[in-house]
Amino acid sequence: MRSAGLVALIAVLLLVPQAQAKSDERCISMAKCALGYEPYFSHLDEFGCEIYGCRPANMPTVSVSIHAEPSEAQQNQQIFVGGKVSLVSDGRTDSIYRLKIITQLSDAAELSSGKPSFFASKSIQEGMGKEEQQSLRVVDSVGKAFPAHASSSGKRQSFQERIDYMTLSSGESASISAYFTAISPGVKFATISVYYLFSSCNSAGACSEQEHLVGQARAKVKVRAEQSEPPLPPQDEAKFVLNIKNGWNMVSLPVNSKLSMKELSGKCGTSAQAWLLLPSGYSKEEYLEPGAGYWIKGRRSCEFEVSAPAYSLSLKPLFPGWNLVGAPSSTVKISEYSGDCKIISGPWHYDTSAGASPYAYSQTLEPGKAYWIKVGSSCRLYGNLEEAPPMPPN
Repeated sequence: MRSAGLVALIAVLLLVPQAQAKSDERCISMAKCALGYEPYFSHLDEFGCEIYGCRPANMPTVSVSIHAEPSEAQQNQQIFVGGKVSLVSDGRTDSIYRLKIITQLSDAAELSSGKPSFFASKSIQEGMGKEEQQSLRVVDSVGKAFPAHASSSGKRQSFQERIDYMTLSSGESASISAYFTAISPGVKFATISVYYLFSSCNSAGACSEQEHLVGQARAKVKVRAEQSEPPLPPQDEAKFVLNIKNGWNMVSLPVNSKLSMKELSGKCGTSAQAWLLLPSGYSKEEYLEPGAGYWIKGRRSCEFEVSAPAYSLSLKPLFPGWNLVGAPSSTVKISEYSGDCKIISGPWHYDTSAGASPYAYSQTLEPGKAYWIKVGSSCRLYGNLEEAPPMPPN
């Protein structure tokens, strides 16, 4: 029995290398390249096999330098990233190389090895000086920002990038410049990556456009959080007490704020809506707005305090006929506040204590009250307190 088991174990062990050999055979994919090209490792496929491509045998040697100014920045401050890309001379004067230059600003946690991911923020700010533009032999220069989106870890990327395409000959160099914005605080890295663009051709003559990283430089930038502004001086608050009586009330709001009728009704027991007069007739409103006059039905006497950042300085325009007009934030004489209106009748205020008629004529407009005013054409009420200067000579 033991000998039989031992024989079976030996058979299994002998089969394992054979199976591994078959797996290795499947992964053999060394590229057969055309004359003047050499195989290079491209990537791993879904089975973990190494995939090779073809690249020119004479790859360019590139030197890259970079600097970022300032190296310590405030949040939302502009950051200049500059550098120089130089092709080391290979002794040939006819060598011309197509290059793609990616200038990037990214968070430390978002640095990528090899080819950078094309993530970027919409708020990228780019620029290039005139001298730098003239020094580049740009075939197709693009400054492009790609929309930011989530990575595989779920974290939102915030790369800012500038992409330039150019051609350089052996021994030549070019200046690179870009402007970015320090969007968030923390440690950032400015990176200039240089890719060689070439056509990859195999022995069968099939070609495809490829790119290969040939140079890279990086600089650190520290971004401090934006400091909050110092406190503002104390602000004057506009306050007004709205007096509501039992029955109908003609009221207005002399402060620059809306007043909810639901809130007023909850405290003072008024109607849940106010009535505003329009050229087409009455309209029920859920809010009181400054500059207009309203009807409110009260069920008891009540005082309601209204607060706002400022007082109201203007009134709503008037239309031909009767208007329900509000009042400004201080008492004014209608003779000095008629604006460009030709008043036919009024102002009349509704007051049940006035006697036989509930309407009383008023020579003034008082804050918080509303008035009936009749005009012949569209106009506005405003102050005309200052005397006009003399007219020029005839």
